[in-house]
Amino acid sequence: MRLLLAACLALGAATAHAVPPEAVEAGREWQVGAITIRGNTVVKTSDITDAMLTKARPWYMSWQFWKKRPAFDPVVFKDDVERIARVYRNTGYYHASATSDVVIPKEGDVVDLTVDVDEGPPTYVRQLDVELRGATLPDAERDLLLASLPLKLDQVFDQAAYARSATLLYAYYREHGYARVKVDRKAVVDYREDTAKVTYQLESGPSCTFGTIHVVGTQKVEPGVVEAEVTWDPGEPFRQSDLDATQKNLASMKLFPSVRIIEEGGPTDAVVDTKIEVSEGPFHEVQFGVGYDTEEQIRGIAAWRDYNFFGDARQLGFTVRGSFIYRTIAADFIQPHFPGSRDRFRLTLSEQQEDEETFFNDRSRVSPRIEFRPSPIVTPYVFYRFEYDRLSDVNDEIKALRPSIAPSHGLLSGLGFGVDLNTTEDPLDPHRGWTASLSVEPVGAFLGGDFDFIRVIGEVRRYQPLVWDFVLALRTRIGRKARRGVEPLQPVNGRSVALDDERRHPVRAGLDADSLYAGSGDGLCGRGAS
Repeated sequence: MRLLLAACLALGAATAHAVPPEAVEAGREWQVGAITIRGNTVVKTSDITDAMLTKARPWYMSWQFWKKRPAFDPVVFKDDVERIARVYRNTGYYHASATSDVVIPKEGDVVDLTVDVDEGPPTYVRQLDVELRGATLPDAERDLLLASLPLKLDQVFDQAAYARSATLLYAYYREHGYARVKVDRKAVVDYREDTAKVTYQLESGPSCTFGTIHVVGTQKVEPGVVEAEVTWDPGEPFRQSDLDATQKNLASMKLFPSVRIIEEGGPTDAVVDTKIEVSEGPFHEVQFGVGYDTEEQIRGIAAWRDYNFFGDARQLGFTVRGSFIYRTIAADFIQPHFPGSRDRFRLTLSEQQEDEETFFNDRSRVSPRIEFRPSPIVTPYVFYRFEYDRLSDVNDEIKALRPSIAPSHGLLSGLGFGVDLNTTEDPLDPHRGWTASLSVEPVGAFLGGDFDFIRVIGEVRRYQPLVWDFVLALRTRIGRKARRGVEPLQPVNGRSVALDDERRHPVRAGLDADSLYAGSGDGLCGRGAS
């Protein structure tokens, strides 16, 4: 062994070469270069490197060339081989093995690492027994439940699927009122035959109802504020989704950084009392932000919000936004549990200036809105919009072409309705998931005002976490605005006008403000949709 080590060290002085981890020269501060995984087909390379404690420098940090790479520890790298084998065992490959080599450079201290994987044969599930004791399920319901289990007969014995199957059985019974359900699981693996025998034993317990609710941890917030967010009443059938919805409701209030719902024993096993433990955080929030947009160029935002305005979880917020085109100041007030226990009333007041090259518009808006919550992710709503627009500095050429399209001022009155879908983990600060919304707003007619049109807008947003605390946010927004009873049109700041086809040419289009296109000159433009 000593001769082998001496030979490896002597060879290392002449050229780059591969040695086992135990042959790496001790005492030097080695750094990790590249890590190469070979021979893996069942397990992704990223899953293997995630299980290893030896790490290479991430690709997105390659630009930090002045910093040292991660330190290399031969002992840790040697133990990584066992960690890789453990990953394969969890996937159903109990005979998997791995060997590793360290490529010693001719010069320098950066070593490249190679791992060769021999996956071996998989282990299959040859026996799968599920015993459902206690409450008897209807045959169709039972068959559907068993068919939905992730672990399947005659498939590779994957331990993640093995665990998820037990979780699914537990969650199904909990959602159907069996709060005391117990699930035991057992797996026997025959390494010689590469087979597994799996057994699940479930005891449903009694069908349960919710009992009393006890709130602890509140100081400045009244316990009734917490109780108002509870989605069940004492005596109702127990459902796990009610606990989850209540937890999400309390977290979204931004009053409690910590929320725990603890199930306790009731007067009988069929009654579940609950204790809700909360800890209060700061009630105020201040935000500042600066960004850049190719259209608005530099833009900024400053906001302040009180999440417990005069108690009872009322919210009051002020927001100031500014860019080279838009300047907005807005205030909004939220009254929870009005007019119904699961509804919410919102009032928004805003003053906005829109400074385009071809016009200037000052817009004052009042918009009350009532939101309904039939489920945690679906929010239908109805709103009213009253707006006063003052248009000035309209391009002279546009005035000459269409003297009537840009009145100096006007009132807008619209009554709309819509629905929001939200699957994100935090509705106020989303990092993962998606949202969708659709709104329809008739303006004018019996509602009065100076303008008469119908606007339809749909929007989808997707949030995906990236490295560090960055989040990728994607948005798709489409809309249609049409004046009733006239030819196709292009809108102007809430005003709709019909234009001849030969005089239309888009200058800039969007959705938040409204647009006008003209056939010559600069054109009057905003950000509308048609």
